[in-house]
Amino acid sequence: MAAVRQVTRGVVLRTFRHTDRTLILKALTARFGARSYMVRSGGRGGASPALLEPLARVELVVSEDPERDLQRLHEVRSVGPYERVHLDPVRGTLAMFMQEVLYHALRQDAPDPRLFAFVEERLEVLDAEDLDPVIFPIRLLLGLAERAGVFPNIRGSEQERFFDPREGHFIIGPPQHADCFDERLSSDLAQLIEAWPSEPAQRSSVDRRQALLEGLLLYFRLHLPGFGRLNSPEILRSVLH
Repeated sequence: MAAVRQVTRGVVLRTFRHTDRTLILKALTARFGARSYMVRSGGRGGASPALLEPLARVELVVSEDPERDLQRLHEVRSVGPYERVHLDPVRGTLAMFMQEVLYHALRQDAPDPRLFAFVEERLEVLDAEDLDPVIFPIRLLLGLAERAGVFPNIRGSEQERFFDPREGHFIIGPPQHADCFDERLSSDLAQLIEAWPSEPAQRSSVDRRQALLEGLLLYFRLHLPGFGRLNSPEILRSVLH
């Protein structure tokens, strides 16, 4: 039986060259979860390259075949071009970081409406006039951890002064291995997750925010299979002063 054409909102995660005229598109979709599609690129009848840029918000007309890993894309349309992301180097770097995080973190095929709504909300924040760039990466990671079911456990008492990222909870100490957060970093994480989803009243320094970001990325590598090391954090550090 032929696959039925269906329409879904989506967010472009990445494209790969397949042949001279076709690409493989990896997207997060509202109806189907993370999906890979074959798409014609450029030329007559092909998708415009502008529609396939990372984090493009699109509407996809697709054929879903449960027997195939690579689905067919018939049409792609823009549903919300950005006003500020492509004009601001800081927002552009944050977008690069978000794209890389989502591509490495979103491996599941099952649809997750809460996850898709969260990604759409973060994209709106990224393009908003009142964006706070220094807290954006950390809030992105914590939101994804929450929706992936790996949100760090809240500290049980003040005596639990060290966070163990392997176990996902705080310990009394001393640290049992090299991955354990030091006392200061553990305190910063505790304040953040205890206040979640609000922001802590006290803002930390640039160095401490960067250390917290690196710690959360380590936590993701330990708890999300295949997450691996990212390239964008180094660029991000150079623009978030």
